[in-house]
Amino acid sequence: MMQLTNLQDYFEYFEQLASQAAFIDFFAFTKEEFDKKSSHKGRGGWCMILEPYDAGIKDNGADSVLSYNTGQFVIAKKKTNEATPAVIENQAQKLAHKILGRMRRDRREGKLATSFENFSLQTINPLGAAGYHGVLVEFNFYYSINQEMKFNEEDWNL
Repeated sequence: MMQLTNLQDYFEYFEQLASQAAFIDFFAFTKEEFDKKSSHKGRGGWCMILEPYDAGIKDNGADSVLSYNTGQFVIAKKKTNEATPAVIENQAQKLAHKILGRMRRDRREGKLATSFENFSLQTINPLGAAGYHGVLVEFNFYYSINQEMKFNEEDWNL
């Protein structure tokens, strides 16, 4: 069972999703990596760009403390003469829904222990100088950090 309790697991889960998606041609971790790699240039297919998550803590004052994270990925394609930005963005939204559906299925089937919610999609155009259009998907995910925040006297010089 996969748990997204650190950046490496987060990256590996989404890299695996991208590699199994028949509609994703190229995967990059961060927009900077995407801009540096030239292997996507000239490809007409869809790319998935995963951004590192932003982490926070959701604390209700009791013993249940959660890591409250916001993740983001982009589904995009280079604009061509055959496809306008509006057409690409509409297709990207449909592909993003497929990825979100897979995430929900993985959670339901016990392949993914992390819960997700608050999905939002917004169009991006263009992505950097590359002329890619698509959607940015943002979502929240949670996991327990009770043990990490538990006070242990051995950790302190008191």
